[in-house]
Amino acid sequence: MVEISAYVRIQWLHEQLFCNTYPSIKKLTENFEISYRQGQRDIEYMRDSLGAPIEYSAHRKGYFYAKPFSLPTLYLTADETNYMTKLAAYYDSLKLRPQVPYTTKIKILSKRKSYRLLDRFLRGKEGDYVIYEFHNVELFIGVLLSCGGDFEIIFPNWLRERVTEICKNVLLRHPMS
Repeated sequence: MVEISAYVRIQWLHEQLFCNTYPSIKKLTENFEISYRQGQRDIEYMRDSLGAPIEYSAHRKGYFYAKPFSLPTLYLTADETNYMTKLAAYYDSLKLRPQVPYTTKIKILSKRKSYRLLDRFLRGKEGDYVIYEFHNVELFIGVLLSCGGDFEIIFPNWLRERVTEICKNVLLRHPMS
């Protein structure tokens, strides 16, 4: 079995927090076969070193993000790339596919030149749909919204919900007179 690094645990924890599954230290320790104290250190590292707004819900008996948060972009050395290749093989053996980078499928409803801003994220097309990959959620959403056209996020649901929430908040802060 491939040893699971702290980075992979942090990425898993981020995904759980981002999807509001309220992960607990017990779930983290069971999932990665680490000590309870190591699970606490992972939470503390995210909160103290990465600035993650993690809070504990006694009602849900797990952790959550108090406000939106994205992990910093990761740059890999050759050794780390080799490790990530082995890690991908490990996930494949478990029939899991972590979304690093994130993948989205979007239907572009208006043909505007401004959608060229998304070309750096472009990974392919499936009929009327465009497939994009990105590492930084806020950056991708910012570029997507700056295109100013009509689009429909087909997948994933969490991205659609996040964009909807951002747009609602903007409208609330800037009501039409």
